[in-house]
Amino acid sequence: MRALLSAGLLLLAAAPGWAQMEVGAAVGPDMLGGKSGSETARSTATPLALALSLSIGSATWTAVGLSTSGTQAAEIDRFVGKGYYRLEMIQTALLAERSAKTLGFLDERREKGESLRDIAQSLSVDHDGLYEEALLLERKVEARVRSLLRIEALKPPQGKDP
Repeated sequence: MRALLSAGLLLLAAAPGWAQMEVGAAVGPDMLGGKSGSETARSTATPLALALSLSIGSATWTAVGLSTSGTQAAEIDRFVGKGYYRLEMIQTALLAERSAKTLGFLDERREKGESLRDIAQSLSVDHDGLYEEALLLERKVEARVRSLLRIEALKPPQGKDP
């Protein structure tokens, strides 16, 4: 009986575990299967990726090298999987737009250990102004994430009619 109860609680904990992926923790129920993140293909984008994709205009995404909505969400998920946090992802997208560089270019520099402030200064972009704008945009993204999570919670399981 205890084993059955424990297994049930573990299954119920899977949804909150998946929500951790949204803040850049890179922990989710896909890890229970024993596959690494690169081996696991997600059929849908995470709520964070969708919210970010919708909150930042299509002109910005095109300017930073991501022209289609499917590409945007997948690329955002890739950055989150690499450890980017929500605010950092927003700052990087805004910095890419203002500097006319691609997200890939900025990601390469981040992987070399450069801070966003150093990258912004080298590209003649005001980091403090960028940070303030990113904070405002983060609030909008957070509201969209909450909205998407509420919608997700109301959906019936796939393959079953309500």
